[in-house]
Amino acid sequence: MHLGGTADRGIDLILIRSDEGPRLIQVERRSNLKSSEGVCVVRELNGVLFRENIAKGMIITTASHFTKAALDETTIWTQTGQTYDMQLLAYRDVVDLFNLVPSDPYQPWLQYIRNDK
Repeated sequence: MHLGGTADRGIDLILIRSDEGPRLIQVERRSNLKSSEGVCVVRELNGVLFRENIAKGMIITTASHFTKAALDETTIWTQTGQTYDMQLLAYRDVVDLFNLVPSDPYQPWLQYIRNDK
């Protein structure tokens, strides 16, 4: 289910699988593929998971990697009674997941620019 928008309360998507329950997903787009995704995004989603009493989350980003602090923040203890699971997918992970051809530099907007000069 897509929820993203100005009033999404920190949840862009909810993935619901019958065998594991809901997973809250936050999507981050970085214009610089060489950038790193920091700990703040993980902490924010952890707060949303706590608020919603859900133990499974995922962050998908176009950044090339996550910082060590962000990775460390995925191993927290939760009071939900469920097994905590936070997945972090960087640009290359998403490319590999969907068997896509990587684009470097990533500039998807170029297809919409007309060169009528």
